Amino acid sequence: MRHRLGVISLVVITSAILAACSRAPSPSPSRNSAPSSAPAAPAPAPRPPSAGIPPQAPADNGRASQVSQESTLGRLVVRTGTVSITVNSVAESIDQVKIIAESAGGYVVSSTFGGKESEGRATVAIRVPADRYDDTIRKLRGMAVEVLSENSQTQDVTEEFTDLQSRLRNLEAAEKEYLVLLQRANTVEDVLKVQQQLANVRGDIERTKGRIQFLERTTSTSLITVNLERVRQFKAAFKADRIQVEEGEEVFFTDQTVGGEAPFGYSWDFGDGATSTEKSPAHSYNSGGAYSVSLKVTDPKGNSSVEAKSNYIKVLFPPGWTPGKTARDAWNGLKLVSRGLGNLGLWVGIFVPIWGPAWFIFWYIRRRRRKAKAARGS
Repeated sequence: MRHRLGVISLVVITSAILAACSRAPSPSPSRNSAPSSAPAAPAPAPRPPSAGIPPQAPADNGRASQVSQESTLGRLVVRTGTVSITVNSVAESIDQVKIIAESAGGYVVSSTFGGKESEGRATVAIRVPADRYDDTIRKLRGMAVEVLSENSQTQDVTEEFTDLQSRLRNLEAAEKEYLVLLQRANTVEDVLKVQQQLANVRGDIERTKGRIQFLERTTSTSLITVNLERVRQFKAAFKADRIQVEEGEEVFFTDQTVGGEAPFGYSWDFGDGATSTEKSPAHSYNSGGAYSVSLKVTDPKGNSSVEAKSNYIKVLFPPGWTPGKTARDAWNGLKLVSRGLGNLGLWVGIFVPIWGPAWFIFWYIRRRRRKAKAARGS
């Protein structure tokens, strides 16, 4: 009996696996009769009853009807989308997205909000019925000040869904065969072996059912991720790479305008009568003085913003003679000479013990020579 149960268990597992690999199993009438006759065969090595497992799936099983339903309804497709938009108020827009989802028969999956009040951002994920996807996207566009980006993705899971249902039917048939074997087991060891195999099959059944339910849920609804960003106020701004230059030296100006809708038009006034329409121009000043600079930015809708900076660029006069500069130079020279003489006096005083006696000997010898020379002349 043990040998027979072992052979039967092995054949049950093998046939279940082979049948699960088939995408659309078609049970034949001859195989349908195998399960009922095999258990009664008394031969020592009978034909395994598991050979007829695949056809034993109940004809009234709910999963079997889903396959034909899937084939008549068409392909099963998972559709997801992402929309990034700017809005005037992020907090109010989160509530508006929720209303749009619920009005379509959907719900909010998750919502996150962060950032400063002036630059707030949020991400809202919603699920809506698959047939309301396009209508929901249109409503989300309608609440935007500007649509920054939009993308949609689809994944066809029809083949996977069909394979899973085929696998489920075969696993359920294998489960019934193991239940029959469990009733025939005569020893504790045989019971434990069959129960172990039965537990494995039931685990596969639960996992397969879970995956089927997941695909059914994700194909019946679409996931839309909405990225919300507070629209920034249209404001012209600029800066220069340096604000103090010499005559003829070039200054580079950089546009730092925020908000608004591109492309922009630019109008620069450099304060010396020169202008420019470039986005980030360069300009050189030919005369010393302080110059005011202004920038006017205009968007395609005719909205404009101006930034002006008074006495922004300071141009130095060329170097030349002035009484004040000459007096300062003379005073600095006097201080330098005085410092040098003071240092010299200190050195002389410090080395008096050395050069003092030497100077006295030199003076004394020279004086005696002069006296001797004067005596010889008289």
